[in-house]
Amino acid sequence: MISFRYHLVSLVAIFLALAIGITAGSTVIKESVVDNLRANVDSVNKRLNEVEKRDKDLTAELSAMHQLDKGLGDEGARQFLANRLTGRAVLLLSVEGIDADTLAGLRGDLKVAGSRLAATVRLNDKLALTSPDDVASLSALMGTPADPGVARGPQGIPALESSAFAEDVVYWHLVADVVELLAKSK
Repeated sequence: MISFRYHLVSLVAIFLALAIGITAGSTVIKESVVDNLRANVDSVNKRLNEVEKRDKDLTAELSAMHQLDKGLGDEGARQFLANRLTGRAVLLLSVEGIDADTLAGLRGDLKVAGSRLAATVRLNDKLALTSPDDVASLSALMGTPADPGVARGPQGIPALESSAFAEDVVYWHLVADVVELLAKSK
């Protein structure tokens, strides 16, 4: 027959086996998990080193490209434009609001090309002839009287025919002034 002591020893043996199994199993599992994590970390570190090296290489290449671009920007235009306009007079037209550095760069390029800057004409929004005062100012500047027979639009602003006429007057006066400047410069 089974005594109480036998029963107690059997239960202790079962729990002892269970405790040893859990301890042994968790230790083995922990080691495999740790080994797996170490392998992942090593793989990520290796990939990171490769990416950092590639980044360093690309940064060096980009820096070299910027140097080349700067060199071409500085010297390329000079080599391309050198003496292309030697002795020629140039009229530079600009509009109001253009960046002064851009205009200075264009003047420098014209100088490299060997040209003489005859004049710079800056056009502003008054050339649109949107008010009677603008028309009167243009007439006075061009030395032409305002034509009283010209058809007027709203608020006394000249109709399209007079605007086209004013454009022609401005064009021919500019051409005449440029021809006069060129004749004086020779």
